Amino acid sequence: MPISLKYAVVERERRPRSLLPGDVLSKRRHLIERDGVRVAVDEHPDGTLIAEIDDGEDAPGVVPDWLDVLEDVSDAERWTGAGLARSGGS
Repeated sequence: MPISLKYAVVERERRPRSLLPGDVLSKRRHLIERDGVRVAVDEHPDGTLIAEIDDGEDAPGVVPDWLDVLEDVSDAERWTGAGLARSGGS
């Protein structure tokens, strides 16, 4: 089972982790809060944007009208962090 680690890596930790086997995924995360909804938008080097609404343990809420969704990839392995890293990005 692939493991996706989601946290900021400080510079002193970057080198030791870079020696471990695994694929690398680079992205910039933007946090947007509007109308009481918090959305994390990952911007990948090729320009692909992936938005994530984390409802925690609650049932998924309604996607706000202001978020333009082209495709729901919630259950698509290819769009997980591990899937993107294996494929070389977006």
